Amino acid sequence: MFSFPPYSWHKFAFSIVLLCVFTVFYYIMSRKGNHFNIGVLSLVDSVYFTTTSISTLGVGDIHPISNVGKLGVSVMMMSIIWLILV
Repeated sequence: MFSFPPYSWHKFAFSIVLLCVFTVFYYIMSRKGNHFNIGVLSLVDSVYFTTTSISTLGVGDIHPISNVGKLGVSVMMMSIIWLILV
């Protein structure tokens, strides 16, 4: 029978937490100023942007245009890289 390595559930849980944290972060950030090319993000747009960024698909239809937005995306990318490497 197949079993998961002992820390795989922790990584899965942490990735779900990261998805939720960054989705809420982008949702709130889009309402505080002009940080994205399409203006205010809906909650679905925030989930979509976070998921495409985390998966490195990066479609480009939604992208940050301010320094705050770019910094937020950079922190998210580094968090995911850290999650993969550890």
